[in-house]
Formats: sequence, structure tokens, C-alpha cells
Amino acid sequence: MKRFRFLVVLVGLVASLIWLGFRFWPSNENVVKSRLNDLAETLSYTKPEGVIRQSIRVHRLVEFFTSDVLIDLSGVSMGRGRLGGVIQGREGLSLSLRAMPEEFRSLNVEFVDVLVQVAPDQGSATAFASALIAAEMDRSRRRETTAAQELKFELKRNGATWEIARVVTYRTLQ
Repeated sequence: MKRFRFLVVLVGLVASLIWLGFRFWPSNENVVKSRLNDLAETLSYTKPEGVIRQSIRVHRLVEFFTSDVLIDLSGVSMGRGRLGGVIQGREGLSLSLRAMPEEFRSLNVEFVDVLVQVAPDQGSATAFASALIAAEMDRSRRRETTAAQELKFELKRNGATWEIARVVTYRTLQ
């Protein structure tokens, strides 16, 4: 009987240690997925913001990206067409993000079906995700728009954080 209790306690201890390992030292894939979820949460807003709050949000968003980021949203059409196109660098990204409240009263972004592939050197990763976007247009048009877009993210490791270096849209069925 003592031997059985010892075995049960030992198995429980090993299972607890394995759970703690996964909890406090997640894989790079899970860290990238979490980073993209944080990006989607920070990008989303439900009501018009004041200038200071908007500036803080834009600053937080820009920190998700490398200084030489390239975002190619060609083919994406939402709003008055200003969302699509190519955005280069943090400066261009900041300007585009500051213009978004003029275009959308509210915005909800969610990344689903995220697939992450980490390079063997553990210094870069590629993530594929479906972006679900729900937006309420500006006051004059008062309509909601929903869209789904496939995105490819290329990320680089900068110390302990993963930064997005490139975002490209693509079609899954051609």
C-alpha cells in the first residue's frame, strides 16, 4: 500500500513539473501566437478615443513591429480605400494607424487558425492567420462592415520579444 501511495505521489509530482514547464516556459510557437493575439486586442477599439488615448494605443501598436517593417495590404478594401496599399517603416505605420479613427468608429480584429513555423535557428518565424475584421464606419455612413483576410506574418526575434518584420495578404484559393 505504501508503495502504491508513493507511486501516485511521484506521478502527480512529475505531472505537476511538466505542467509548470509548459506554463512558465512556453514554446516559441505559443509565444508568437500570444503576440499576435495581443496585437489584435491592441488594434481593436469599440468607441472613438481622445487624442491622448489614441496616441498611447498607436505607440503600443508600433512596438509590435520592427523599425523597417513592410506591410502589403494590396487587395484589401475597407472604408474609403485608404486601408489597402503598402506601408513602410514605423513612421508610415504610425501615420496609417492615426488615420483609422477617421475611417472607422469601432474596429474589432481577431486572428484565427494561426499556424506558426519557427526557423531552425530560432531567430525568425513565419505565421499564417485568418484575420476576421468587423468595423463600424464613420458617422456619416453608419454601417458595419465585416471581412476575412488571409495574412502571412514574418517575425524576427529581438531579445526576448518577437517583432513583426513583414505582413502580406494572400489568397488561399486561386
